[in-house]
Amino acid sequence: MRTRLVLWVSASVGWLVACQGGGVDAAAELGGGEPGVIASQPESVSGPLVRAADTVSVKRTTRFFTAVGKGEQAEGGWPVDPPVLFIPSEDGSTFTRNLGSARRGEWFFQGVPSRPYFLRTGTTYILTGEREVDIGNNRLGRMYAIYTPDAPSTYAEVHVENLAPWQPRVNNQHPGSSLQFVSRQVDVSGPIDFFEEPFAGQTSIHTDMAWASSYFGVMPMFEAAEGDKVYINQLSELSAGTLPDGTALGYSAVVRSVETEAFNAYPGGYLPLTGVLEPVPMREVSVDWRLPEYARHANEVHPGARGVVPVLSISPAAHGLANGWVGYSGELLNLYLPLGSSFDFSAPLRFGNPFPSDWGVAAAVTYPFRSLRPVPDDSGNAVYVRGALTSFVSIEDLSAGPVAPQMTPPLSLTLDGMPAFTVRKVLSTNPVLAWSPPSVGVPSAYRVFVYEYEPSLNQPVYRSSLYVPGSVTQVRLPPDMLDPASIYYLRVSAIAAPGFDVERYPFSSWSYLPQHSAEVASTLFLTP
Repeated sequence: MRTRLVLWVSASVGWLVACQGGGVDAAAELGGGEPGVIASQPESVSGPLVRAADTVSVKRTTRFFTAVGKGEQAEGGWPVDPPVLFIPSEDGSTFTRNLGSARRGEWFFQGVPSRPYFLRTGTTYILTGEREVDIGNNRLGRMYAIYTPDAPSTYAEVHVENLAPWQPRVNNQHPGSSLQFVSRQVDVSGPIDFFEEPFAGQTSIHTDMAWASSYFGVMPMFEAAEGDKVYINQLSELSAGTLPDGTALGYSAVVRSVETEAFNAYPGGYLPLTGVLEPVPMREVSVDWRLPEYARHANEVHPGARGVVPVLSISPAAHGLANGWVGYSGELLNLYLPLGSSFDFSAPLRFGNPFPSDWGVAAAVTYPFRSLRPVPDDSGNAVYVRGALTSFVSIEDLSAGPVAPQMTPPLSLTLDGMPAFTVRKVLSTNPVLAWSPPSVGVPSAYRVFVYEYEPSLNQPVYRSSLYVPGSVTQVRLPPDMLDPASIYYLRVSAIAAPGFDVERYPFSSWSYLPQHSAEVASTLFLTP
């Protein structure tokens, strides 16, 4: 089975809400105070809740977008890992953990001073001073669909006819043919792979030796009674002309499609993918991509960094872009340029679009960079630290003029006041991270990514992240982001996004276009 590089993005939602209610939490000072934390238990309450100035409330509202409109669902219960607050002391050197209590489907925290605090949900932290926060998300598909997080893929039984003649894949610049599935009724899309690759020129496939994977890592239960179907899209290789050295350049784009009949399918069983594909109307877009403008910021990503594979993807935006780019519905076009490309790419590109006319079309442009750094454990190993410049725009913005960085990496990154590009041991597991604003762009927010070196894999693994408002350029990492005696590297991403309310709606409000980001990466460092 072949593996593909997939660029995808999805939006999530969050709020911060202030109310009185809930019992008072016992809290413990972290970093020098009394050990132990006692959380009050959920209580039943009658009558209106009285809001207090020192109270923070957190709720989770999920919004479901479908062909017939939008539905909202407030979270009635909380997972095993409910939200937690970490409240910095006045000098910022220590933190108080506030566990809060559940009441009426929300989580309440009392005794919160009127200064910014850290809200943790799962592995994500948000620095905010708001009294009311909603950490819900935006989803595609019907509200009561059932998903299984332990089944990111499933066997598929594929019976498709009238394919465009199959083209074997050679490499990124000659991607050949491929199939994807996308549903309008439930929140799922992804590639269809075969244990035995179809032959060149093949125009039909009949096999139960296929595998369908979800880009989201979860598969839904398909119910025919609910009208659950999928599109089967065929992407074929088209020509984008030649590279500067005369080498032919290809890209993949949707050329044929069919929407199946409604069916039943359950995770762990077979996904029935049956239909006769038909050609879809083709659209042309002119792209003028100024790659040298990206390449010249390589040293701002990390000293000595080199460009990797620039990628342009064009995707459907379900139900239009009025509510932002909600969910992810596969790709209509994928273009991969050679490693470290630094030339002006200009070409007309064509793609088909089988989706409803009220759906929008969005584009993702990313230029990643990497730098090989030694692991500070005397093993002699080295791993890549990475960062990228990325934009998400409407198809109209993509073709309106030259594509160039609208955001560049944060500058002058330091850890505990020292340059973050030198291997060393930080002072504590709560080091102070600081940077200067980027030279291009005005950030709406910054996001700090934490990657821990995993010796058994000999590579860094994502552990957690932290959002801060765009006015913040220094932060002490809150508790539990770093463990003692471990090796990490950090990325700081500057984000420009319209309507991104990181303090009240840290996930759902980050879906409107255009959206631009750029990352700086530290080197590997040790914790005491």
